[in-house]
Amino acid sequence: MVLTREELIDELKHTVRDTADILLAEEGVGSHELGYLYNIIMDHVRMKMLDGKSAGAASAESLKHALRQRHNLSRNFKEKPGLVASIVKYRKAT
Repeated sequence: MVLTREELIDELKHTVRDTADILLAEEGVGSHELGYLYNIIMDHVRMKMLDGKSAGAASAESLKHALRQRHNLSRNFKEKPGLVASIVKYRKAT
C-alpha cells in the first residue's frame, strides 16, 4: 500500500503521539504532559530525521525514513532512565 504525503504526515504525527504517550506511562508521568513531550519529540524528529524541516515541509522520502526509524526513536528515549521525567520536570516556563 502506497501512502500519500498527507497520510505519511498523519502517520508520523500519530506515531510520535503514541510514542510520547507510552514513554510518559512508563515513567509514571501524567498524560497531562502529552502535548509538551509530543512537541519535544517532534523537534527531535525534525532535527534528526527531517533535515530540520517540519513534517508539512519535509519530503515524502524523509517522512518515510522517520517512520522506518520509529522503533529507534522510542529506544533512544528509553535508553536513558529518567530522561522523560527530567524533560517534563525541568521544562522551560512558557
